[in-house]
Amino acid sequence: MTTTKSTLTVAAALVLLTASSFAQEKEKAAPRGGDFRLGALQRSLKEGLTTTEVFEIAGSPNLVTRGRDGRETWVYDKMSMDASEKGIHVGGGGSAAGGSAFGILGFGGGASKKSMSQSTLMLAVTFTAEGRVETFTYRSSRF
Repeated sequence: MTTTKSTLTVAAALVLLTASSFAQEKEKAAPRGGDFRLGALQRSLKEGLTTTEVFEIAGSPNLVTRGRDGRETWVYDKMSMDASEKGIHVGGGGSAAGGSAFGILGFGGGASKKSMSQSTLMLAVTFTAEGRVETFTYRSSRF
C-alpha cells in the first residue's frame, strides 16, 4: 500500500512539473503582438491607429511596401494547424487493483481518431503618409 501511494505521489509530481514546464515554454514562444485571431483583430483594428499601435496588436508584418505617395502597406499572412485526438483510452489500474504501475501513468490500450485543421488569416493594413491606419482588409479560411 505504501508503494502504491509513493508511486502515485511521484506520478502526480511528474505531471505537475511537466505541465508547469510546458506552460512556461509556451509563454516564451508566444509571438510578439498579442492575439492574432480574426475576432481579436476585428475588435482591435480601426482607422486612425498609429503604426506603433498596429504593431502592438498584430506584431511584425510579413511584408512592408511603400508607394510613391508615401503610403505604407503592411501585409500579414499567418497560418496555424490544430490537431485533436478523440477516443477511448483504457489504462491499467494501480498494482493494488491488479493492474500495472504503467496504468497509473496513463499507458494502456485503446482506440482513437485523430483530426487536423488548418487556419489561414491574411491582413493588409494601409497607412497614410503620416503613419495612421487609412484602411485594412482581411481574409480568413479554415479547412
